[in-house]
Formats: sequence, structure tokens, C-alpha cells
Amino acid sequence: GVDRALEVILALPVDADGWRWWDDVRHSRPIITGIAVADPPPEYPLPSSLSWTYEHVVSGVWDGWLPISLYPYALIEDGDHGLALAVSLDSPRLVKLAYDQEKGRYEARGYLGISPLAVKLDGQADLSLELYRVDPTWGFRTAIERFAVRHPSWFESSRLAQGYVGYERGHYGSEIGARQVLTDDLKGIFTAEYIVADAPLKDGSAITEPLPTYSDTIGLVEALESSSKVSEQARGKAITRSVTYDPNGDWQIKHVGEYPWAPGVWEVCWATSTDPDITDGWGPLLWDWVVNPVISATEAIGAVLDGVMMDNFMSAPGVDTRPEHLALTDTSLAYHVATYRPGVHNAANMHEFFIWLRERMDARGRDDMAITVNFWGVGTPNGLARHIDAFGGEGKSKTGASTNWNPRILDYRRAIAYHRPQTWANGDPDLTLGDVREFVNLALFYGILPVRKDEATGWEEGADQLITDTRQVLLQFRPAEWEPVTHAWSDNSAVWVERFGTAQDRDEDLFFTVHNTLVETASFTLTVDADALGLLTPQAMEVTELTSGEAMPFEVEGGLVLIRGDIGSLDTLVFRLAAYRFYLPFICAG
Repeated sequence: GVDRALEVILALPVDADGWRWWDDVRHSRPIITGIAVADPPPEYPLPSSLSWTYEHVVSGVWDGWLPISLYPYALIEDGDHGLALAVSLDSPRLVKLAYDQEKGRYEARGYLGISPLAVKLDGQADLSLELYRVDPTWGFRTAIERFAVRHPSWFESSRLAQGYVGYERGHYGSEIGARQVLTDDLKGIFTAEYIVADAPLKDGSAITEPLPTYSDTIGLVEALESSSKVSEQARGKAITRSVTYDPNGDWQIKHVGEYPWAPGVWEVCWATSTDPDITDGWGPLLWDWVVNPVISATEAIGAVLDGVMMDNFMSAPGVDTRPEHLALTDTSLAYHVATYRPGVHNAANMHEFFIWLRERMDARGRDDMAITVNFWGVGTPNGLARHIDAFGGEGKSKTGASTNWNPRILDYRRAIAYHRPQTWANGDPDLTLGDVREFVNLALFYGILPVRKDEATGWEEGADQLITDTRQVLLQFRPAEWEPVTHAWSDNSAVWVERFGTAQDRDEDLFFTVHNTLVETASFTLTVDADALGLLTPQAMEVTELTSGEAMPFEVEGGLVLIRGDIGSLDTLVFRLAAYRFYLPFICAG
């Protein structure tokens, strides 16, 4: 056999002239054949990769341009009928979903590789897609819901990561660390041992010295391997065996420089494979030298480590062409976009690592432990989402909003997390009360637990209280879980609505978060479809706005609940709809 890079196109002929293409839950575009594709929304940084296709794309690699879909599903509809196209999330693949208006076809474009070096794959690569009908009434939201209903195991977690008052990550292997876990247990705080798929090393030189060369950085690894400390030898060996190769056979460096978490020194970070089949590799190192010892250390004092947290989750997606790694992979290959060399995408080895890690934790008697991540990647994490029990995040809400804290990204992350909890740590320094208020309001709208990072210094007095107050409101509705189809709407297009909870006439409350996207006060009417939500006696409900604690008047008209109000600049309100409950008297027989 020979190496082959494959761009596989699976297409369905569809005359969609006059239909709509949905980019996400808030944006759609008309499909008009014979002219260039309508521009995507202005807040989207990337246009379609081809002028005649409707698509919503990001790059599947960090060192080039390989357009893949941001979401794992796409939707076109004509107002009466909806047709969704989706890629399987059973195993990660690089796929672009699009409508080609020039050729009149609904298509999936998969980027696959075949190599004789990948002996476990027997010269094969595969791609699995789904085509399903949806009611277009709720647009993209229905496509999300239908996909999740069809595959609940990809979007649910049996590990109870909800219900905690806070979430912490750290290194807990020492006596002090283990005792911190015990303290957090008593406070109801979730603790996760920190792990990372990359291999960072400090070179020890002050930044007044020249930046280390490529040879210098390899020398750091060689020094570890020859260290007298067994732990350093293991780390050096793991890097050497797991570091990924570019097509030239060079070690791939993720970054080298000075960073906020390592001030005053040069840090180099290697891109490594976490494939657990690499003997003495980075994946096994994370279990043997990090996670397993921490489980032992915490159990020894009666503490409970709640999970692990993978940092920088898919922040630098790339393709590894190292021959030894191709020989070990169990997942279909991709290819290097600049050279068309088949290789292993790091989402593939992360997929294999998470399966292996879960098996190790279960075998250890810790099937209650959760796998959590610091959710940085876009698009490429989709095929890994089924392994994740909770999604963290971090960034800068003001100076870094365009990167990791904006509605386009938050809508995406909410959809992928689905019912699972989310947190977000803000590291922006010198924020005013107005800045922090804007941050917590957006977090509240999406059901994300807001956190202030240690390096977020210089915040205006009163900011921490805003964080605390927001968390108190959020914890009241967080267990209800996000639902993509709201069955509720605002008459003001600038006032957005999300839903948490399912009623269906059960003894459960419903929650609706309402967010004003304007910098001025807005009036609105929130309409809730009681019939669609299974609320049989909406007149008997109690409606409370949680941020103020005030009872809200409402009207019921023809199966619709109407709540009218005003909402401040960039503010978020939370409405709890509590079903009327019958309580039987307690009779004591004497």
C-alpha cells in the first residue's frame, strides 16, 4: 500500500432554492441559487471557505487552514420541512457540512488518510453521517435537540457533577494537597486533579537570556532523561516517546516564550500524543505518576477526589506524522494539510486516552470520578464530548471577548455541553463593576458558573459580591439542565431567551433566563407555550424573578403564559415557573 490523503464527499441532491441555511440558533441565511452566498453574520470572523457554499467553519488544525464545521450538525429548511445533516460523535473525524448552491447538493466533506504504517487499520478509513428530518419551527434548536435525543449517551453524564457550590482544579498528591481535598469535600466543592495533554518544561533561563533554540529545547528533555530522579526520568522518557512529528520529522513545539503562569523564565511546550498504547508514553505517565497516586493519597485520609481536569482541551489541534504513532492508532487517520501526509489527529489519540482513563478509574473502584476539561478548542472537540462530564473554561471577558467569551462561542459551547455543567474563570485584570456585571449576566444567561481567577487583580470593590450573588441565583436553577428548544420567546428581538428544565406536568420547576443585548433598558413580553411544555394548569403557577426575589404577575391566554417587564442594559433576569402542588395533610394516628 501507499500513503493516501482522501477528501471524501458524500452529497445528497437537494434543490433548496428559497430555503434557509442555519448557522446557529440565532442566525440563518436565505439560499438563493445563481448568486454568491449571502455573507455570514458580521460577528463571525470567518467567511465560507468557498463563495458558493453555505457553511459555518473553523480550522481543524492550528498550523494551517482545514475548514471543518463548528457544529456537528447542519440544517436547511423551507418553513414547512427541515433536513439536518450530522456527523457521528462516536469517534472524532474532521468533517465539513455544507450546502453547495452551485451544484444543488447537501454535502459532507471528510478529510481522511490511509497509510500502510497504520497497521491496526488495515488500510481503511471510515466516516459515519446521519440525515434526519426536523420540524423547522424552532430552527437550529430542533436540530440540536433531535440529535441529542437520538444519541443521549453523547450528551449526558451518569457521574453527578451537578450540585456542587464550586469547582477547583489543582495538584493534590502531597499531604497538603490531599487535606485540601478533604476540606473542599466538607464545603461541597468539586476537586479535580490537573492534567494536560501537552508537555511543558521550564528551561530555567531568565528572560534576559536569549530565547532557547530548537536544540536547546531538546536538550532540556535529554537532561530529564539522564536525571537522578526517577520521576524526572519518567517524564523525559514520556516526552521523547510521545512527542509528535511534523512531516519533516521534527519535534512539534506548541509554544516557547514567557507566560503569565510562568513569569520570568522561558517555557517550552511540546505537542505530545496521549495514545495509551505508547509504552511509557505521556498518556500512561498521567495515570501512573499523577492521577493514580492522588487517588491513593486522598483515600488514605478519607478524602474523595471528584475527578480529573484536562487543561487546554484541544487548544492546538494538529496532525502527527510520526511512524511509530501511526502504527499504534485505533482511529481513522486524517492528513497534514500542507503536505497531504497521512497522520493521527490529536483528537483521535485524546479519544483513545479518555476511554483508557475511564477504564482505569473504574477498575480502581472509582467509577464515580468525572472527566472534566478546560474547553478551549472549537469544532475538533465535538467527537470527544461524549467522554466529558463537566466543561470548564477560562479567558478574559473584556480584552479577550472575541476569542472565548462572546455569544457565538457560548452558544456553541452550551450546545456541546448540553445537560452537563459549565464553569468559566475570568482572568481579565482591572475590571470595573460594570465590566464584571456584564460578565456575570452573560454567564447567568447561559447557566455558566462564573469564577474569578487569581491573576484577575485590580477589580473594582464590590466585584466579588457580584460573583457571589450570581452564583447563588445560578445554583437555584442549575440542576434543571439546559434545553435547546425553549418553547418560549420574547416580542423584542434584542431580548434573548433560554430554558432550563422540563415540566411535562411533573413536580418540577421551569426556569427561563432572559438577556438584554442592548446597552439601554428594554421592554419585553416573555411568552411561554404552556401546552407544548405540558403545563396543564398554568393559572395555578407561581412566577418568581430570582435575581430580585420578586413575585411576578402573569396572564394566561389560550395556553400561553405572558410575563411582561423591563430589563436593564446588558442585564439578565431569571424567571422560575413553579407548578402548583397539592399537599396532603399529615395525619398522625394515635
